[in-house]
Amino acid sequence: MIAGAEPTGIGVVSDRVFLQVNEKICEMTGYTAEELIGQNSRMLYLTQEDYEYVGREKYRQIRENGTGTVESRWSRNDGHVIDVLISSTPLDPDDPSKGITFTALDISERKAAERQVLEYQKRLQELVAQLTITEEQERRRIATELHDDIGQILALTKMNIDAALASEDDPDRTTFLTDIQQSLESVLTKTQWLTRDMGSPTLCQFGLEVAVREWLTQEIEKKYPIIVNVISNRKGRCLDDTGKVLVFRAIRELAVNVVKHAQAKQLNVSLQQEDNRLWICVSDDGIGFNSDDPDLVNPHTGGGYGLFSIKERLSHLGGAVEIQSEPGQGTRVTLELPCNVPEQ
Repeated sequence: MIAGAEPTGIGVVSDRVFLQVNEKICEMTGYTAEELIGQNSRMLYLTQEDYEYVGREKYRQIRENGTGTVESRWSRNDGHVIDVLISSTPLDPDDPSKGITFTALDISERKAAERQVLEYQKRLQELVAQLTITEEQERRRIATELHDDIGQILALTKMNIDAALASEDDPDRTTFLTDIQQSLESVLTKTQWLTRDMGSPTLCQFGLEVAVREWLTQEIEKKYPIIVNVISNRKGRCLDDTGKVLVFRAIRELAVNVVKHAQAKQLNVSLQQEDNRLWICVSDDGIGFNSDDPDLVNPHTGGGYGLFSIKERLSHLGGAVEIQSEPGQGTRVTLELPCNVPEQ
């Protein structure tokens, strides 16, 4: 047995059979040296797949680098599972069959902390997605009230003013009523704009493609000198209401970014569905940027929050974001996510 009470487990194996182990290995595994020596290391692994993976990866690294380091899990004698970091080096670099010396470090606390961070991230993604849905629902409610209540009252009032103008002969009253008519027309126009800005009834009624085309036409093409092209091969439903809202918001934010920053003349949006996955590509012919810049998805930088927010929302759906851009070469942002509505 290797002597000493080292803080790291140390041992020697040949053909993955234990030849020597130190006290720390015994402490980590709950086995005595006598119980380990002469036994295949398979006894410590949870599954045959884990055992085979560690051997395959370890020897691959040894061939390429002279040493191999792999993370795995061991099952202690009492059944408790620990996370371990195993580093292996051959006694004879030219002939690994002569034996491998290894170190084993218990990294259970680190892995538990990592899992906790991942769980917090998952909960954050779920919260971001739920906040987005709640916000969209509230915006849609306000938009409906603007359209059905305030909008109709204004429209009826304008009709009454129009009728009064048609029968009015007094010049002063005509001027007064004309001023009111113009003010009402202005308020109606702003109400209609607010209704479209607050929510997209089209998204709920007619689906993602129609809503995207309508919004890009009304809010981008008609307001800015940008040609918009929308291409889609989708047939039938692919996303539930949550998915549609998140994707619609993402496309809208990307299009606004193009208007603000790209100096583009053309904006292309494609929606392609294949093998139960959806790809959305938003590209432009603008000035581009360095897509390797880490601040692009850094929420603490002004330019990064939008993309960070999109990535967080799509992560909730199992999706991903890819950004391709170079200075002077335009920008291409691809969103990929699984369909979450079963095929009919």
